[in-house]
Amino acid sequence: MRVLIIFNHPAPYKVKAFNELSNYVDLTVLFERTKAKDRPDDFYVANEYKFKTIFLKDGYVGNEGTISNKVRSYIKSHHNEYDVILMNGYSHLAEIKAINYMFKHNIKFGLLINGGLVKKESSLKKKIKTSLIKKASFYCGSISYLLWSR
Repeated sequence: MRVLIIFNHPAPYKVKAFNELSNYVDLTVLFERTKAKDRPDDFYVANEYKFKTIFLKDGYVGNEGTISNKVRSYIKSHHNEYDVILMNGYSHLAEIKAINYMFKHNIKFGLLINGGLVKKESSLKKKIKTSLIKKASFYCGSISYLLWSR
């Protein structure tokens, strides 16, 4: 099974989970950026990748976000190469563009749900988030949970 995961940056604990997942599937991870702005370079030093990686290099905004069209462009050109596409998030402009593109073109994708706290937010922001979440074809819990609950 060929799996594509879109993730914001290669946090070592996620890379470890992706390495484990790659023992079971042909995994490619498209990282929206090489590092989070608020993390020191040595946070990433121990990363070893046992899966295919794609790193985008532009469009950075804030600590972890991107506004680039390259996530959408990659999906547009390569979605047929994968059996499963998983989006880690829906809050950065690059992710929103990719989700809207996949939904509009009937490309099935899942959202990785890692939990979180419900915050007070404006009704407009809540409506936008709800709309994006509803566009997913399916939802997955934490990859770590899925792997270690086997």
